[in-house]
Amino acid sequence: AGGDESSLRAELDGLPADRETVVVCKQGIVATRATAVLRDAGYDAKTLRGGMSAWRGFERNSLLYRLRRLYWRVR
Repeated sequence: AGGDESSLRAELDGLPADRETVVVCKQGIVATRATAVLRDAGYDAKTLRGGMSAWRGFERNSLLYRLRRLYWRVR
């Protein structure tokens, strides 16, 4: 809920530990923090970079998405 780590930690037992977990939020900021919590707890976790905003851009192949993708490649 809005990046509250204690809420996530309270739900860890409900997550499968035997497979990768992909964490998603609106823009990837909260998901990045949540991914760190999951990794610290021993989970194989990844963040969907850019969140749902980036995913929607990917689906539409928008100019903003293409620029972000270029930026991510060169950084």
